[in-house]
Amino acid sequence: MILNAGIYSPVYCENPDIEIFKKHNEVNYLGVINAYIAFLKKMLIKKKGIIVIMSSISGWLGLPKAAAYGPTKAALRSFSQSARYDLEKYGIKIKLCSPGFVNTPATSQNKFYMQGLLEPDVAAKIIIKNLETRKFEISFPFVFSYFMKFLSILPDMISYKIISSVTKKNDK
Repeated sequence: MILNAGIYSPVYCENPDIEIFKKHNEVNYLGVINAYIAFLKKMLIKKKGIIVIMSSISGWLGLPKAAAYGPTKAALRSFSQSARYDLEKYGIKIKLCSPGFVNTPATSQNKFYMQGLLEPDVAAKIIIKNLETRKFEISFPFVFSYFMKFLSILPDMISYKIISSVTKKNDK
């Protein structure tokens, strides 16, 4: 079962709109949770299956204009990690998929250069290829995802300066 729900609207934190935050939470987080609840019972009865939860690299650390989107993807990351403990004894594997930029209507709103932008069919092939691996998290593209993971473990002052300088330079 692949659980994927996502919208993205850039948020300008100097002028926040609560409705944008609510909509992101309803679609990106609760949309996945609702589908999970609807299909889980059959998987528990069969005592097997793989659940792929689509998150995003944006769930690893705060990024410009992602104040509504990023937290919902971080919530999915935490949910996946928690569910993994409970479902393992039932033979159900949880996989977290955290892609970088995939060419979708959501990313078309970005006004900056998107490192490693992939077409949806390429992203789908990467996900399918990794379903049977032992890895919990599937993240891609390789170089970009490792760079972002590295930024997420740096002290905030350093990662903030790097992200800020790159996004200001690339913001059109």
